[in-house]
Amino acid sequence: MPTLWEIIISKLKYITDVLKRKRHFVTTVALGLALVVCFIMLLTQINAVSTQKTEFTEKFSQKEKEIGQKESEIRDLTFSVQALENANQLFIRDNGELEKELDSRTSTTSRTFGDLRRQVGYQEEENQKLQAQLIEKDAEIRRLRSDKTAARNEVQELKKQLVRSDQGVVDQDADIQRLEKEKAEISIKNRELQRQLVDKTSEAKNLTNRVKRLQNEKMETQYQNQKLQGENTDLVRQNQNLRNENASLRGQLDKAKEKNSNEILDPELPKRSQYGRNVVTRSVSHNNQGCEDFRRDNYEEAVKQFKQAIKADSKFAVAHYNLGCAYLEMKEYRDAIEAFSKAVAINYRFKEAYYNLGLAHLGSGARGAAKSSAELALKTDKNYKSARNLLAVIEKVQQ
Repeated sequence: MPTLWEIIISKLKYITDVLKRKRHFVTTVALGLALVVCFIMLLTQINAVSTQKTEFTEKFSQKEKEIGQKESEIRDLTFSVQALENANQLFIRDNGELEKELDSRTSTTSRTFGDLRRQVGYQEEENQKLQAQLIEKDAEIRRLRSDKTAARNEVQELKKQLVRSDQGVVDQDADIQRLEKEKAEISIKNRELQRQLVDKTSEAKNLTNRVKRLQNEKMETQYQNQKLQGENTDLVRQNQNLRNENASLRGQLDKAKEKNSNEILDPELPKRSQYGRNVVTRSVSHNNQGCEDFRRDNYEEAVKQFKQAIKADSKFAVAHYNLGCAYLEMKEYRDAIEAFSKAVAINYRFKEAYYNLGLAHLGSGARGAAKSSAELALKTDKNYKSARNLLAVIEKVQQ
């Protein structure tokens, strides 16, 4: 296909031949018009090329900003991992102090038995927190890797577009060299990101090894507790009696909580005998009014009514749950998480509260916590279809 310059030169040669044969005014005018048309076509081509060049420059600047954001996210992740390491060191130091206290208080087993059990429970909670944080960090590392791959693919696509656009441009050698330099810089940054990802992965493995060591130390502590239990048979017998009484009370509490677990936004709530009639009437009345406001999509007024119900009866699990639903509709995820957490703390078999707690965590971006809440809902009811669907959605998003 002939270029623009070749077309112009051929037209000029044709007009020159005509002028040599016939010197006429009309021919002269035609020559001038042809030159004007050629000049206009040349200006149009130059403007198109400059516009295309400006668009590609803007796209490359945007990609540089995105890569800078990814680097800042990786720095934040590094700081969080360092904070976890500091917390782990403090935990190891506290564990050593606890072991010293165990050695010094062996003679007074009757008082230290309860303290040791509380300390072991605290260690188990700390281990669970560390494991949950490790899971979240692994998810963030996977997300950063996928973002880096997507950015790399976009950069390669832009390079292909630049190569295709440069076929019709003569004076863009300098721009191509500049793009190649930028390509080299981006490659260097990508290699640096890969090295940082490898470092974060090794740090995560180190944290896992530390958690295993803490578990081994916990087992040693449990072995010492078993020795203390052998020396304090009387205390164990009394503790067993207390456990039996606690189990009977817990069974009664489970039955009461199972009754409350199905009271979801129900205006006709049963009255409970352990509270006074006036307290139950106020709490149920405010809850019913909040339900009506909720159905009319008046979420702010519903929040006020549910808070009044909780103020009248702080152990009203359904009011906490309804308050969380209102916050969830308003996309106030932190307040919703707090309300649903209080509901499940009052009624640990409240499967709907676990499910909505998972939705609130998912809305706030905490996918690991959302998955844990969905699993707790399924643990309460294995046939809970909504929790299964939520768990499938979370796993699909993580992939």
